[in-house]
Amino acid sequence: MMEFLWFKDFKDTNIDPKWSAFNYLLEVTIVDQEKSQQRSSMQEKNGLKRKHQFKEENSKNKRPIVSYPPTLFPQSLK
Repeated sequence: MMEFLWFKDFKDTNIDPKWSAFNYLLEVTIVDQEKSQQRSSMQEKNGLKRKHQFKEENSKNKRPIVSYPPTLFPQSLK
């Protein structure tokens, strides 16, 4: 699930006006990774799972059941 970044996520970030667009993008990815690590560590502590995690686990556990009907060939052709 995608969560947006907010201004408060960048409160401890020092931004240099001389940075290039790549440096801005790099800083955004760093902040996003820190936020996602915090979110995952909180989920591990609380043991919480999101709905899509339950769905993924359920889909992994289910195996398709395939039954093959008996053939209708006469015994002489088998």
